Amino acid sequence: MTAEAAEYKTILVAFDNSDFSRAALIEAANWVKRHGGKVVMVHAAYFDEENFANVKEQIEKHLEIGRRMCYQTRENFSLEFGIEIQSLVCEGEPPAVIVETAKSENADLIVM
Repeated sequence: MTAEAAEYKTILVAFDNSDFSRAALIEAANWVKRHGGKVVMVHAAYFDEENFANVKEQIEKHLEIGRRMCYQTRENFSLEFGIEIQSLVCEGEPPAVIVETAKSENADLIVM
């Protein structure tokens, strides 16, 4: 089965604002625009506690930066592609956050 023949209702995009994650978001947004479904953008805010003393403050800072980045990206892409994009910012190591979110959102495809 080709990608065009597949039916993806929920596409999860792992997003860190890199060029690669932006390209993944563009592909997912194009798919949803053509075929329907929804895009769930997830950002994992991870902070290595062993290296810093002010862990709580640093985690909150990382979460806030992630929220602002995802909000702006979601708004821009929603307007550009004419689709709704859900965004989530979660605390944790990226691989675990991506898998857990894909399961909880019943994602048919993970794009990175």
